[in-house]
Amino acid sequence: MDPEDLHFDNERLNRNSDDDGQTPPPGSLGRESVGEAGSNIAAASTPLGVTGRSQSTQSARTRRHSWVWRHSTIVKNFRNAQGIDLGPRAVCNYCPNTYTCSSNGGVGHIERHLINKHEKFKHTIVGQGSGESGGIDTVGGMSNFVYSQSSMREGLALYVVAAEQPFTFGDDIRFEYFVKHYLQPLFSKVSRNTTRSDSLKAFIEVRKILISEIAALGSLVSFTSDMWSGRNDLGYISVTAHYIDSNWILNKKIIAFRLMEYPHNAMNIFQCIMGVFREFEIVDKVFSITFDNHYANTSSIELFKQNLTISHAGQFFHVRCVCHIINLVVSDGLKTIGPQIEKIRDAILYIATSPARQQEFEGLCVSYNVKPKKSKLM
Repeated sequence: MDPEDLHFDNERLNRNSDDDGQTPPPGSLGRESVGEAGSNIAAASTPLGVTGRSQSTQSARTRRHSWVWRHSTIVKNFRNAQGIDLGPRAVCNYCPNTYTCSSNGGVGHIERHLINKHEKFKHTIVGQGSGESGGIDTVGGMSNFVYSQSSMREGLALYVVAAEQPFTFGDDIRFEYFVKHYLQPLFSKVSRNTTRSDSLKAFIEVRKILISEIAALGSLVSFTSDMWSGRNDLGYISVTAHYIDSNWILNKKIIAFRLMEYPHNAMNIFQCIMGVFREFEIVDKVFSITFDNHYANTSSIELFKQNLTISHAGQFFHVRCVCHIINLVVSDGLKTIGPQIEKIRDAILYIATSPARQQEFEGLCVSYNVKPKKSKLM
């Protein structure tokens, strides 16, 4: 339901009361909309003879921003049951209660009424500051919102992993200040160890879901594997699964990222990847494997063929990485112009290491109408 639909409709109330013969609630006579009342109050408080700019400034000052004004109506000349004019009053849109609403007063009493007396606002979180839109309007989808620290931790762990943030992200005092003061006052910062533990729990849960998803497939799965050395000179291997789900959507999931034992020979590659296949229960669903052209990878293919049930007699089982082949071709081509490349690099180094030579080089470029470019030495 749109919150605008909950605004008090005076014309509809008066029309219905006339048709049904019912008496409108006390204080409904002369009730005006929030926008009309705001403009009337601004006009009444503006001295005669002021310029249009002053009028707009005054109107901006008297404009009401708090969330409570979306759920209450200002009556400029409110009269009680005895007909006494009580001045401007705020009338709740959901009950006959009225409250003071002076331009220099607060709205805390109206907030407390809405939160304590009307069920739909039970979980409204009143923000900090006065005169601003300091609350979350819970009408509609947010009406059942309840803050949970454990749910927040789960979401934080997923964000930290997906955004490649450090585990200390949730423990940062600036992040804590931002969330507490602008999003959720009940937030408590999360330590590095807690975020790490939550991330591991999330990984285990997601892996279980992925194992179940792949196990339920009625089709085969193709794999790509890559191996490289890290900064610590240790070898790592990754395995990525490629499959089409029941909705005909191509999925690509990294199912393994492992430390590769030395030596990086065919047997160790075979045993590592076979361990991944057994863990995900997909030994009988392997269609193809894409490797680069390293001799150890090529040798391991024979071990896979001997231990797996390969479709189409293994005709499509081994796929050689095209990117690696192109890289080999380009590397061989660059070898033929290696001496020329070295001379160009030496010339760039000679110019870049001297401010005087850089200035002279830029002057030559300008004289030949060539835009000089800054070089970055690697």
